[in-house]
Amino acid sequence: MKLLWERKFELSELADVALQIAGELTKKTPFCLWLQGNLGAGKTALTREILYAMGLPRSELVTSPTFTLLNDYEIEGVWYAHLDLYRLSSMEDFDLSYRDFRGYFVEWPKEAVSTSEFRPTHLLQLFSVPSSTVERCVRFSSV
Repeated sequence: MKLLWERKFELSELADVALQIAGELTKKTPFCLWLQGNLGAGKTALTREILYAMGLPRSELVTSPTFTLLNDYEIEGVWYAHLDLYRLSSMEDFDLSYRDFRGYFVEWPKEAVSTSEFRPTHLLQLFSVPSSTVERCVRFSSV
């Protein structure tokens, strides 16, 4: 794991952080970004902003895939998968072959997820700053 950068930021700077991450992710496709952080840390909000930075229209709603397990998004003919594996106990019945995904955003990755599709190319760790309700710390690494 190679740390690319780490920084504190306020929620008002989320779009700037996302733009920087999107620039790194699009250098290598397909990519698989593992997002780690406590409940409410901002994993889905950051994924939303990264997708917007990659060209998804802001009119397209990006929501948490907590209950659907997967949301997919098309940007200029390229498909991206946003997964939340928190409630998933097995990948056996999980089929992603219906699309040629060029990127994966995986919240709550599990060690059991060892298929080549889900090996991380990047890791994003997101932390709330204890003394603040609007400040976060992000650690972004490549594998």
